[in-house]
Amino acid sequence: MVSEVVGFSAYLHGSSYDVDQFRRELDQAVASIKKSQAKAA
Repeated sequence: MVSEVVGFSAYLHGSSYDVDQFRRELDQAVASIKKSQAKAA
């Protein structure tokens, strides 16, 4: 898994993707997943 994380990090930096935007999007995705899991429980 470490190699995937390193590869993804290199991709983000190489593509000049806004890291702050990525973090916001990731936080939204995590919140959505947690909400879905809470409904299922």
